[in-house]
Amino acid sequence: MKIRPESARLARELEQARAEHVLRFTLLCVGCAAPRLLRAEAELALLHRRELARLLSEAALLRLGGADAEGICGEAWQLALGDELASAATDGAQYSEALRSALERCSGASAELWPPAAGLALAGCVLHDTDRTRLRLARAWQAQGEFGLVLALAQEALGRESFGSSRERWLALVAQLEGNGEAPSVQEASAPAEGADSDDRSCVGA
Repeated sequence: MKIRPESARLARELEQARAEHVLRFTLLCVGCAAPRLLRAEAELALLHRRELARLLSEAALLRLGGADAEGICGEAWQLALGDELASAATDGAQYSEALRSALERCSGASAELWPPAAGLALAGCVLHDTDRTRLRLARAWQAQGEFGLVLALAQEALGRESFGSSRERWLALVAQLEGNGEAPSVQEASAPAEGADSDDRSCVGA
């Protein structure tokens, strides 16, 4: 049976994750809202979101294990996580309960005890939305059997003006699902969904 892209469900999953995995920062100078300090705070937030997104999307691959985890050293990953958490704390990071829980469960524990790969990848994606974090989310959902969500992600990516290796990887992913009888044709999956914006990247994990 062919699986249809679940675009509406994808939008709900991303919106809920955005609300749950919030990363905020205190003002660098309490009581002072000078523009230069606010700009510096925004730059710090972006740096930490990018690093946490990278770590969480890599955690998803480590959680999947096997070939997905090749090239990622678990010990080095744990050290990088510790360094990032310490640095973010120094810079005044305030974590949502969901994000804090996910990070604490990953810190120092074996990958088998971590949250599900899809949850880790989704958190990484909404903290900093890139083709890399979305491709890793797609892989985690694929391993979980959520083919409709994978195809919805691919549909959005292929509906944008994207080029290079990322587009090739999306096409390869759709072709793989199609070959397994789990997807519509590449042309069908790449057509923009009716009434949908072709690019929602600007509203995710600034």
